[in-house]
Parts: sequence; structure tokens; C-alpha cells
Amino acid sequence: MPRLFTGLEIPLAHSQRLMMLRGDIITARWIALENYHVTLRFLGDVSQMQADDYMAQLDQLVVEPFDLTIKSVGHFGTKRAHALWAGFEPSEPLVQLARAHEKCAVLIGLEPEPRKFIPHITLARLTRTRLSTIAPFLADFSGFELDPFTVTQSALYSAKPSTGGGPYVVEELFPFEGEE
Repeated sequence: MPRLFTGLEIPLAHSQRLMMLRGDIITARWIALENYHVTLRFLGDVSQMQADDYMAQLDQLVVEPFDLTIKSVGHFGTKRAHALWAGFEPSEPLVQLARAHEKCAVLIGLEPEPRKFIPHITLARLTRTRLSTIAPFLADFSGFELDPFTVTQSALYSAKPSTGGGPYVVEELFPFEGEE
């Protein structure tokens, strides 16, 4: 079974706006807009039985549509940055959804995710990049914000083992309550 994770798709108009943030950072490997997403739970390489059990758990979730607002840019890494991202205005429904996906993963026998959930859209992967190199990017887009969009479903994605960044394939969609 390929690597699996669950996440939220980003509307095309928002992805196009995010793509316009691309800057002149030599060490950046910019993510293709069709691979923009918000990861809810990374599963990794799981058996077909675990994947089926996880999807059955997700099918049982009752989730109402909610709005998200992309509101910031930032980076991961303390001494050297390894990723640039777009973040979100705080959203309790998003946090609750990620917790529900985590609970489903633990119910099928996966280890709990040790990292704190930080909702973001990865814009670029960076290689050995000093913080001073990305400081102008962060300053230029410090007030970045897009109009809210409504989240109506989550997705199970597959990915080929790699250093990240896609291509990702939507394997299954999980519509929220009131959606077809």
C-alpha cells in the first residue's frame, strides 16, 4: 500500500493566489499548486486492511462544514529553515477534525502522533536555508490573508515515498454532513 495521509483540499482560486507568493529563494523547491493541502493525519505505509479500517472509521465521523481563512506565512526550522508555509486563522472546527482523524488512526492500531497539530499548507521545501535568507519573504508577506473558504469534505491521499511535495492522489473523499 502506498503512503497515506488525510487532509483538506484547497480551492483552486486560493491555490492560485498562494502560488503567487513564490519568491526568489535559491534553496526553495516550490510545491505545485495541485499538491497544496492541509494534512490532518499522516498514516505512512499501512496495510490494505489498516487502510480499509481507517476509511471505515472516517465514514462514521459526523462533521459539519466550516470556514477556514488563510492568514499568515511562516517557516519550520529553528537554526535552519526546512519549509515555508501558509497558516490559518485559529479554527476550533479544524482542530476538532484533526483530533477525530487522530482518534481514528489510534483505533486501528497506529501509534499516536507525537507532534502538535499545526495546520498549514506547505509552500516550499528548503535545503539548508539560513533564516536570514527567508527573512525578506516573511517580511514581504507578513500581512498576507485570503478570503475564507468553506470546507465540505476531507480526503484520503496517497503519496509515493519521496522527500515530500507530491504528487499526491486523492484515493477517497469523505463528505461532511449535509453534503452529497
